[in-house]
Amino acid sequence: MVETTTTTLRANALISPTWHRLDMNEAEVDVVDSIADGIEIHVPEGAQEAEFGAFATAALAAWATRPEQAKTQNNTQPDDEILNGGEVNLDLAATSPVTRDMPQAFEHGMGRTAGEWLAAHAAKTRAVRVPAGTALAEPIVVHAHGKNAAASVASLDVVVEEGASAQVLVCFDAPEAGEGVIGSTLGVFADADAHVDIQTVHAASDGFTTMDDTALFLDDDARITVRHTVLGAGKSFVGLAGNLSGKRSDVHVTTRYVGHGEEALDFNYLLRHRGEKTTCLMDAQGVLTDKCMKILRGTIDLACGCAGAEGTETESVILADERVKNKSIPIILCSEDDVAGNHGATIGHMRPEQLNYLMSRGISQEAAERLFATATFEDAAITTPDAYTRQVIAKLAAEIGVPAQFDEAE
Repeated sequence: MVETTTTTLRANALISPTWHRLDMNEAEVDVVDSIADGIEIHVPEGAQEAEFGAFATAALAAWATRPEQAKTQNNTQPDDEILNGGEVNLDLAATSPVTRDMPQAFEHGMGRTAGEWLAAHAAKTRAVRVPAGTALAEPIVVHAHGKNAAASVASLDVVVEEGASAQVLVCFDAPEAGEGVIGSTLGVFADADAHVDIQTVHAASDGFTTMDDTALFLDDDARITVRHTVLGAGKSFVGLAGNLSGKRSDVHVTTRYVGHGEEALDFNYLLRHRGEKTTCLMDAQGVLTDKCMKILRGTIDLACGCAGAEGTETESVILADERVKNKSIPIILCSEDDVAGNHGATIGHMRPEQLNYLMSRGISQEAAERLFATATFEDAAITTPDAYTRQVIAKLAAEIGVPAQFDEAE
């Protein structure tokens, strides 16, 4: 048996904490300190190598041109120094000048502590620059393979210059059984009029913990689309933070998930609107089965100066078993008058008319609701541009008994 040293990290903390008794303010992540190189990174033709820290350099340079935004910061993510005895100090986290006056060009979606841990334990670190006006024909691909009793982590910076476009794909999988951590920390800078598509797919076995940390910075007229698909892992942690600093910048986040067995899924999204007429959409849909549990925190921050901005978050959750636990907390912070913030959630079983239609054709309620899990797997395979990721999705579906149909040619 391999002996490992473990550490517990606080992650995915709400920037505006709620009642402690709800147990939603933050997550605790148990990580192993040993490092294993299970990382493969493919950089396509047309992209160029950049210096380490390229994302932070680009974000800070753009942030320096907008000093007025740094003066109007709402709550920041609680870090260890403002956590008191394992609980968030509400007064300090929500109102103290220590946090309110801290100018931040970017934030880690899982929080600073988790982001720094991932960077420090990265087996491979790459920085990629996409030159102005370049449209990459192939995606930048990261395959993170789980290794027993170790952390297999990638660190990737992507700077997409003015008018350029790129795709980024990160896939977490576990080729062999074991226990460990599979993770990535991703920083994406989208310059003026740039377009970036990001996909991450969690398809690991139950013995592994996945950590998916993303930081975004958008300049004028930049667009970033993100698709998170969580299909498997004993514990899955997803955190994304975005700074919509540029005017008319846009972020669209799509989240699809399937929870089964006794898995735990933990999501944290934070999108800060700082530029005028910025827009965002967070759309989450998933199905929970067996005894799994899920928490989704979605925060839209409409900061002072983002006149004309609009943010929307929606969620639809199918509860396919009475034993599942679901928690959803949509938050909209507002410091500007001329803005729109919208949120809504639908949580429960299938609509009666849908269920009656399927049952009239001999499909039970349980089987009908599990069709959503099958559809999520099939959709994940269809939407990914990477053949290896499709194979991983099909392998996981077979292992857990999801009767999904995949193209045999893949």
